[in-house]
Amino acid sequence: MSILKFEFFAVTMLISGMLLLGSARVLRAEEAVAEESAESSEASADETVAEENDEEFLDEEDMGEDPNEFFRSVAGTPNATVYQGMRVAYILMTGNQLSVEFERVRAYLLVHRVINRGWLDYEADDYITFGEISYLVAGAVELSGGVMYTLTDWLGMRNQRYAHRELIFRGIVPASNTTDFVRGVELLTIMQGASEYITARRIDQELSGVVEEIESGNSEENEAESAEESSEESSEENSEENAEESE
Repeated sequence: MSILKFEFFAVTMLISGMLLLGSARVLRAEEAVAEESAESSEASADETVAEENDEEFLDEEDMGEDPNEFFRSVAGTPNATVYQGMRVAYILMTGNQLSVEFERVRAYLLVHRVINRGWLDYEADDYITFGEISYLVAGAVELSGGVMYTLTDWLGMRNQRYAHRELIFRGIVPASNTTDFVRGVELLTIMQGASEYITARRIDQELSGVVEEIESGNSEENEAESAEESSEESSEENSEENAEESE
């Protein structure tokens, strides 16, 4: 009897949790709508710019920059900045290593939902923390994480702490506190780890596709062989019946 009570309690709690999650998502959506209606003209301008072709993000003078210059400047930075962190996220998403202005990078990330409007309060030269870079990288690589990270991301409430924890678990971010500032060299190491994650995921998807194709082919071959064997057996039975009738 006690087991049944426990199961009933567990099911009740599960249903209550699902209802609460649904309510939270509705509230979040309502807040997003309200925030959208109250957005500043600056944010609207940023979004308009971000919807342009990626090449239009680049000025003629920017096009002449050595792509490696960014990495060299980051490596020589004692504390990485918000702009550098956003550039890393932008590069991971687009592969574009050429110089892009801070406002345009931020607008691009905003439109692609890597960041929320809270990031409009950041300045380009603000130092970036491990929690903040984890948030950016997790959004840029479309991280598939653990239960809590997946839940908060699904609700549109991606959390720095859970993103940080998940990236540490995957070896992309070194052991650290979310409030610690990121050194330039550490930012490059994080970028390298995130790039390897993207590559590994792509290879895994390609291999999965090949395996499914092979398995599908084998299945079709097996079905064809089975059909052929059934046809042969049927022909043999008919031959035997005809021979018996002739006798």
